Amino acid sequence: MRKLPYLLLVTLFFMGCDSKGPEGQLSFLNKKSDISNNVKLVGNYYSLKGNLSHSQKTKSAKIEDLVQKLGRSKQFNGCVLVSEDGNIIYDNFYGFSDWRKKTPLSDSASFHLASVSKQFTAMGIMMLNEEKKISFDDDIQKYLPEIPYKDIKIRNLLNHSSGIPNILNYLPNFFCYWDSCEIAKNKDLIYIYKNFHPPVQFKPGSRFSYNNSNYVLLAEIIERISKQSYESFIENRIFNTLGMKNSFVYNINDEGKIRNRVRIYGPYRGGHSADENDLRNGMVGGKRNLFLYNRFV
Repeated sequence: MRKLPYLLLVTLFFMGCDSKGPEGQLSFLNKKSDISNNVKLVGNYYSLKGNLSHSQKTKSAKIEDLVQKLGRSKQFNGCVLVSEDGNIIYDNFYGFSDWRKKTPLSDSASFHLASVSKQFTAMGIMMLNEEKKISFDDDIQKYLPEIPYKDIKIRNLLNHSSGIPNILNYLPNFFCYWDSCEIAKNKDLIYIYKNFHPPVQFKPGSRFSYNNSNYVLLAEIIERISKQSYESFIENRIFNTLGMKNSFVYNINDEGKIRNRVRIYGPYRGGHSADENDLRNGMVGGKRNLFLYNRFV
């Protein structure tokens, strides 16, 4: 794979690519790294100006102009980081971390990563594969014997080609079993598959269909093989090792541990209300933490 020349982070971002192959490139996660010697993190847009070439300054100024225009017209609230060839050329933020309280955003703001967090689940699986604890071509029933579907490989879960039923299509059955006041767990999804047997969408490996259920099952595999919680595995093996201090796996019971968390609001009956998915569980992280991760992958 080729190295991406540009990396754009708008509140959240996805990792870039590296020229190294999949085997052997994860060993750095097994030891503590001195990230301060490898990645220089600058203050913000204004402190960057003196370190940029003329071309980079022109690009940075255009990005700043766009962010400011969108912010003033209330079309943007968040953080933006852009890197070129591994060097940051733009880094700034605009708006509030809590719209209702009008709390300003800070440079260390932690955002709900939503599906961007799937890359960390995939990394956990890659680490277990490199350690010979699993294989990408293992049948998932080897680790999840309760799952009633055959011929689905770990590889199929990773690349959304499993055909596994999408739990979002079976929420009525889910609510018959699960107290919606509680936090949904991986075992709840497995319970639905085991007891309700919803049909597969297609033959494993025959096509692609994006499905969050794939990554719920991958997270469960990580827990069963590592003998620790998903939260503990991701935070200790990845976040803490790389010095990603503003990145956490959380649920509603962990409210106090997340510093500088950005609150998500959506329009509701002429006003705004908190996003329920943001409140229950997920993963949070900041733009600089994610930039660090990109540099090491």
